[in-house]
Amino acid sequence: MTTIATTVKPAFFLTNDQKWLVWPLHTEHRVVSWAVIGGGLRETCMLAWHQVKNSDLPLGVDPGTLIQERRHRCIDPHATIFLTSARLDKFTHSDTPLHDDATTNIRVVATVGLSNACHVNSCQTVTLAPLGTINIGVVTNRQLTDAALFEALSITTEARTAAVIAGTQKHRTQLNNATGTGTDCIAIASRVLPKNNPSHAYCGKHTAFGQALGRCVYSTVLQGVEDWLQTQPATSLYNDTGSV
Repeated sequence: MTTIATTVKPAFFLTNDQKWLVWPLHTEHRVVSWAVIGGGLRETCMLAWHQVKNSDLPLGVDPGTLIQERRHRCIDPHATIFLTSARLDKFTHSDTPLHDDATTNIRVVATVGLSNACHVNSCQTVTLAPLGTINIGVVTNRQLTDAALFEALSITTEARTAAVIAGTQKHRTQLNNATGTGTDCIAIASRVLPKNNPSHAYCGKHTAFGQALGRCVYSTVLQGVEDWLQTQPATSLYNDTGSV
């Protein structure tokens, strides 16, 4: 039986087999996501990432069923769970308080793989895509309305795309027209406060919250992109065929 390793970075931990990256939130959070497990608009106390191999998901295997079968004993039954082939020990993270409100905090965790990278205008339909993907978890202690959660989702998506473009163009690889991967996923979690506490209805890029969110996601994903590129054989990124 797998046991839990010690915390590798504040608030997050890996299981000893490094197949699960777990982020306990400790209190209820309202989350919006399209994750395989726990997607939609709901409440949860945990975000988690599970590592798989392409061979784990042959044609006909349901990803949701696979995760349920492998669910680690430390995973909350209501957790929102990402699926990735990226190395979980290479996750990147950052956090920031708001300049105008030191009591509000935004934390971001990302796992980054680009073997499934493509441009949004030219992704191909495949029966089994490589599972290198970008999975981003965002948690804030500010209570957001559902509309603000969707706005935060939009800003996070934009920041992810900007980071992928910046990171791949910097290294001038065959990925330099990528805007993301074909299987990216994002979860935005906002703390649920006791009744009579106000919910914030706006978090656009002209607000302090939106600006802090964009910076935090951008820096976290950019670091993940650069880390991933450094681990790839040069021939897989710079050859004439553009294979990755």
